[in-house]
Amino acid sequence: MFEKIIQKFGHISEGVLVEEVIPESPAYSSGVRPNDIIIRCGKQAVVSSFEFYGTLLNNTGESMEIIVMRPCLGRDLSLTIKVIDETNPKKYYR
Repeated sequence: MFEKIIQKFGHISEGVLVEEVIPESPAYSSGVRPNDIIIRCGKQAVVSSFEFYGTLLNNTGESMEIIVMRPCLGRDLSLTIKVIDETNPKKYYR
């Protein structure tokens, strides 16, 4: 899938592909959808999922801007996600 996106949008060289979004999760509530590519979190470019989750963990309790490329629209979107404590079993990211 990511290879097809790169072929269509060659300017994307980094990011994290969203494979699944759990309904009622903070990601879903913020507007993140499957097949989005998270390319920026706060002021940092997203290079890997490890880096993305690290940024989220460092900002627990805050709202953060994330920039996603939505291939079906062919453009970037700015979304705001509320970073929660994912150690709480009722709150999670996916």
